[in-house]
Amino acid sequence: MSSNIITYTHYVFTFTVLICAIGFAVWWECYGAIITAIQLPPVERNYPPCPLKGQVRCICAPHPSCTSTCSLEPFTCTEFCSINGCGCPISKVLNKHRNECISLSQCPDNRKQSAQEKELTIFNKKLEEVHTGYGSNIFFSVKTCNRLYRKRLFYQMLTWFQAVDKNKLSIVSDDPNAAADDVALIKRSGFNLLLSNCEPSHDLYSLCCKSAAEFSMYYRELDKHKNEEDKYQWYCHFDDDMYVNIPAMGKLLEQYDPHQPYYIGRWPKEVWGPMPRSHTGLNQKELDNIASFNYTVRRRQYWYAGGCGYCLSHAVMMEARRILLGDVNYCKVTLNTDDVSVGIVVGAILGINLTDIDEIHSQRENLSLSSLEQTMNYVTVSANRLVNLKTPFSDDKYGFMALHCLLYPSVSWCQHQKIVTQT
Repeated sequence: MSSNIITYTHYVFTFTVLICAIGFAVWWECYGAIITAIQLPPVERNYPPCPLKGQVRCICAPHPSCTSTCSLEPFTCTEFCSINGCGCPISKVLNKHRNECISLSQCPDNRKQSAQEKELTIFNKKLEEVHTGYGSNIFFSVKTCNRLYRKRLFYQMLTWFQAVDKNKLSIVSDDPNAAADDVALIKRSGFNLLLSNCEPSHDLYSLCCKSAAEFSMYYRELDKHKNEEDKYQWYCHFDDDMYVNIPAMGKLLEQYDPHQPYYIGRWPKEVWGPMPRSHTGLNQKELDNIASFNYTVRRRQYWYAGGCGYCLSHAVMMEARRILLGDVNYCKVTLNTDDVSVGIVVGAILGINLTDIDEIHSQRENLSLSSLEQTMNYVTVSANRLVNLKTPFSDDKYGFMALHCLLYPSVSWCQHQKIVTQT
């Protein structure tokens, strides 16, 4: 009898201890969750990283009031639900650009900015639009890459980009996850930046991938404004190391009818010799490959515009659309680099000659003896080719600022600056 009582007491004691242990564990878990939810800011979990450096991914699904921190748009404050792993302390919000919990009144969108803070600058110089009266019927396209934003693109943004309609200027780059601060500045400056999924390299198909994205941007805008085709009469492409003289470009294109097939650029005569005596031609492998895509070659010889830029009339863009916007990248049709491939498509397949323009200058030319008057009449000029100009700006890496001041002396940072030729 006594042994049964002892056994029964043992079971009761064990069961009681077990219940207490479970109760304590549940209480401790709830307490931890409450404390974490109230006090802790968002923490990094073992999830894939967010697209911008320094961001955290807060997983709080299926709670409907939670939103992700993984946004590419900077300077946005969003309220988060206060549960474990998702959110700032009560009454705080997350500044997604700086990745820190702040009060709502500190949000960049909500606080009053000074005039100086609203003023966008590059290299400590204000971005100032200039109105030339030219270029209103041109769609400009520039190809770049994330590692060259500060080395090249920013110089264009400060200078000749300010002389064009930003709605008709597209910038195609690569790697959406790189150079977040630079990307934010480009977008805040009002420019259309397309971050493609093209590889950030300089090989044939990476460059052609970006070029295809450039053509897609043009056709997309053209389709969107079907009743305003007069605003998209020319497609002009330039690399990120070129300065474009917008008045000179506008005057040049005024001489040609965009409803006729024109391919305008500069034949690299420094390499091949002058036109029409020198030319390039398709070999048998290239001919066979083009034929395999059911395209007909009108002639084997062709000319192409080099990296100093080119313009295609609306008539050419319409005729070339089936190739440039085809299911297969046009460079895979031609088996060549992007600039040469455009020459093959327009010259060999469509049978349209290149209109060679001497005022479009390449990176291979020596312009050191050019006068100020000659320099101001350049249509385009490549980086490091403005060696004839003595720039007053210490940060004028390519001479773009000096040339910009020659053309637009009313720009505030150009005033009282004297631009002369090197002695």
